[in-house]
Amino acid sequence: MTKQIPKFHETFIPILKALEQRDEIHSEELKRKVRDVAYADLPSELLTQKISSGGLKIINRIGWGISYLKQGKFVEQPRRAYVKITPKGLTALKSGKLTLTDLKKDSDYLQAQESKDKEKSVKPIEVTEKDYSPQDLIEDGFLNFFSISFSSFNSSSLKCATVFNFLSISLRFNLSHLCK
Repeated sequence: MTKQIPKFHETFIPILKALEQRDEIHSEELKRKVRDVAYADLPSELLTQKISSGGLKIINRIGWGISYLKQGKFVEQPRRAYVKITPKGLTALKSGKLTLTDLKKDSDYLQAQESKDKEKSVKPIEVTEKDYSPQDLIEDGFLNFFSISFSSFNSSSLKCATVFNFLSISLRFNLSHLCK
């Protein structure tokens, strides 16, 4: 089987394991620790894979895992940028299993989603079992935008405006990568 970067929900148990023996830890240190301990066997080309903003994909996925665990109250943030496992997180760790499906059924997670919905009138994007992190969805949407076939437009002014927007976004995207 080919090794892959873990999906964000596949980082849940490794995150909880990394927190088990600590009172609290800075979130950036936690991300590195999870990467170095749980995913050290991944090939370096996977560990150095970057997302469009330039960050490491593995660190981004672990970050999203932490975020989702916070929403389910499996971890808490005792102070800014620090993470700590909760008794609920310890219980999940002892069971050895916490899936995205489990999380989506969790009452604390559902309550967090409900309060987000109340803050916004727009429904959040449904993360499917295809296991896309929000960053993956952003990148896929961006790539889909660039796959538009301009030949399907009839109006020359609409075609011109679309091409202009396309080139403008493309230029900004490419410049952001060159400036890093």
